[in-house]
Amino acid sequence: ANLEAEALRDAGVILEAGALGPNRSLSDSLGVASFDGVYHFLPDRDRKLDPFVNGGYSLMFRSGHAHLGNYGGGVNYWFARHFGARVEFRDHLRTQGVAVHYWGVRFGISIH
Repeated sequence: ANLEAEALRDAGVILEAGALGPNRSLSDSLGVASFDGVYHFLPDRDRKLDPFVNGGYSLMFRSGHAHLGNYGGGVNYWFARHFGARVEFRDHLRTQGVAVHYWGVRFGISIH
């Protein structure tokens, strides 16, 4: 039972929405909404570095929509117990028709 509790503490879900596109103009961007699972390799609350992997489903939309898969990974750096910085690599993969990859490096703030 303890191993199951530890595994559940290491895993979680992510819901997010944002934009993907060139940096020239926001009007050239696509909307992206994702629902992902995440696994933290070193979930000790006292660690500063917190590496993780994630993956799941993405919906890309603008005048129409497309269903994609996504996967990635990165690291959180915790400045304080509940506040940190995050860097992540993410690939949104369209598999309908010809496979297309939408790679990106993402930076953000982590709060838990």
